[in-house]
Amino acid sequence: QLARDIKHLGVHPTDLQRTKLQEWSNILQSKIEQWSKVQLLYMPVIARLRILDIPTSRTHSTEEKVHKIELWLPS
Repeated sequence: QLARDIKHLGVHPTDLQRTKLQEWSNILQSKIEQWSKVQLLYMPVIARLRILDIPTSRTHSTEEKVHKIELWLPS
C-alpha cells in the first residue's frame, strides 16, 4: 500500500501528505528491522543471502526505499 500511495502522490504533495508517507515509511522500516532480528535468530543463512543480494548500486545510494526491501520469507 505504501508503494501505491507514493505512486499516486500528486505533482505537488502537501506537507500533510509527505508527513503521512514518512510516518508510514518509518513504521514499516521499524517492523522490517524487528522481523530481520527474529529471522536471523531462526534462519541464520539469511545473513549471507542479504549480503549476496546487495547490488553495488544500492551500496552507493543514499537510502534504500523501505517498500522495496527483500524480506526473505520462508516458503
